[in-house]
Amino acid sequence: MKKKLVNWINKHKVLSFVICIFLLSFTIPLSLEFLIFRNEFASALDNSDWSSFFGSFLGGIIGGAGTLVAVYITTKETRKIQLDAQKNKLYDDRKKFVDEIIVYMSRYITDINSYLWGCRESERLNSDLTQLMRDSSTIISDLRLVNDKLVKVDPNDTDSIIRLSMEKDSYDTEKAVVDKKIEDKQNEIQNNKVNRTIACECYYILKVHLEPINEAQFVIKQLEYVHNGLQGRLASEFFPETEKLMNVTIEFVNQYLKKNS
Repeated sequence: MKKKLVNWINKHKVLSFVICIFLLSFTIPLSLEFLIFRNEFASALDNSDWSSFFGSFLGGIIGGAGTLVAVYITTKETRKIQLDAQKNKLYDDRKKFVDEIIVYMSRYITDINSYLWGCRESERLNSDLTQLMRDSSTIISDLRLVNDKLVKVDPNDTDSIIRLSMEKDSYDTEKAVVDKKIEDKQNEIQNNKVNRTIACECYYILKVHLEPINEAQFVIKQLEYVHNGLQGRLASEFFPETEKLMNVTIEFVNQYLKKNS
């Protein structure tokens, strides 16, 4: 019971103080009635003087107590307003921070996806070019054999000359087609050249911003995996990982904004 009373007083300090003052305002006059006005002690002051003195004295005490209560309430409300302002400022700072993180992460994911896809395309284009070069080499070899036969053929063997000439023309045409494909493929490779300059810039900015924050460690882990562990992977492998990076970033943002809110 005593513990509950103490807890209630601690929880309702102002109300407890007012109740005490209210009780004292009744208890003190009654005490004075029996201790001062109704005693047998001789005094240089009569009851009216004592009444005036104690009236002023008690009035000062009660007035001072009221002032203290008012000051306490004002201070408490001011402190509450200041705490609310600090919380609002903290939230605004955190909101500005996570907005920057979202911008850099969006740029990073966009550029790294483009880079990884471009790498996959480069592999395909280089493979196609290698095959075309092999085809060209085979045609040149076959064409060389036909030319050798033409040189050695009997000038009077008209049929062989015509046949070999037609075969040579066919190889020449085929080589011209392959050479054009090689040229087009080389231009395609040139136009498909990719780099991850933007992704690298965003990567290091994100690392610097997020490294000191404990709640962001799982974001950094996924960021490092995407940045260093997905080269040469199929699109079906790296697209889910960059999507996971986006999801863990959203999760971090929500947790960070709710912290101490």
